[in-house]
Amino acid sequence: MQTFSVENAYSRATLSHPRNATAPLIAILVEALYFIANELEDVLVEASKWVISRLSVRLQDRVRQSEYYRKLYRLLGNDSGIEQQLQAIEESIISALVSEARTECDRYVRESPRFYDEGTFSIYQFRQTLQQVAQAYDCSSMIEAESEIRQLLKLDFEPKILATIRRNFRQTINQTVKTHLLLMTEKQAENILAKYTEARSYLEQTLEQEAAEKIARNLQSQTEVKHKIGIYNQTVVGINSCLQSMQLYERQLPLINEAEIVDITIDTELNFDEEELQKTQYSDSLLNVVNLE
Repeated sequence: MQTFSVENAYSRATLSHPRNATAPLIAILVEALYFIANELEDVLVEASKWVISRLSVRLQDRVRQSEYYRKLYRLLGNDSGIEQQLQAIEESIISALVSEARTECDRYVRESPRFYDEGTFSIYQFRQTLQQVAQAYDCSSMIEAESEIRQLLKLDFEPKILATIRRNFRQTINQTVKTHLLLMTEKQAENILAKYTEARSYLEQTLEQEAAEKIARNLQSQTEVKHKIGIYNQTVVGINSCLQSMQLYERQLPLINEAEIVDITIDTELNFDEEELQKTQYSDSLLNVVNLE
């Protein structure tokens, strides 16, 4: 409203009719309606982009922290394109809401239904402004009444904007987001379920790798234990030598026999067969993964 200029509106009105040197108050109001509606459109478009961008960031963070997302990485080694789809859907939602915002603000050009009703403050303000601008036929009287014209425009635009914020555009945003995301989740669920064979193969490789890593850790643990046993036995031999020199034979410490140490066994749960892989490792997890809500 503050960037609206009566002088510029008067200039645009007279340029549309080159044969005339003056313009009616109605013409100024018409130019103002177009100007403010277009300015508000720019604001609503940018606000819509910001809202969806913030929503997209929060949604992606929530997805990454979810249990099904971790299970999906466990099964496939990737997210099956979920993040890529969320980024693409963000652009689609923004594009749809920009179009909706332009439509919403285009309606601002029309006056409110009760703007000229008898007994309303708006019609009173209009008549007062009309009396003021009627004092002269050039642009000066219009400029002097600029604050009154702005007040008159405010009376028209405030109800429209409140209706957009509190009622119309909230539902528009909710429905647009819901429609696009639900469609995406249905397609994504079908895409995930179609990767059954790929997931089985990847999970087999993962389990084999985990088994190899566990065997390597067990072997390393065995080596460390044997090394510590050797150090212990060496120390005990030295202590026992001292005890023998002191004839304290009953105080001698026993040595550890490595042959008596049971080898660390490999976890038998890593031995999986075809049926177990199909039933427990993939199928149950995959059904949980496809619930993207």
